[in-house]
Amino acid sequence: MQKNEPNLAVDQTRGMGMLSRQETNAVARYRRAVNYLAAGQIYLRANPILEELLKPEHLKPRLLGHWGTCPGINLIYVHLNRLILRNDATSTYIGQSRSVDHEI
Repeated sequence: MQKNEPNLAVDQTRGMGMLSRQETNAVARYRRAVNYLAAGQIYLRANPILEELLKPEHLKPRLLGHWGTCPGINLIYVHLNRLILRNDATSTYIGQSRSVDHEI
């Protein structure tokens, strides 16, 4: 954590109300980072940190993964993690994508 970044576990006096500006910014930064990583894992086979302009050879010929579930799952993870840290809780998250084919 950088010097000026908030520790989301520190402020336990605010209850479960609105996020502070610092918490909102931290959540937004986290979501941008993990959504970028998810998109990169699905679409890219080279140049993951965009050291050069994207070229066709940087893209996977066959996509593996489903982008539609990533942002929602990342939203759940960031807020559950924030609440776990705030309340010093022990937790397990079990989820399933609705894109799974149930016809076997």
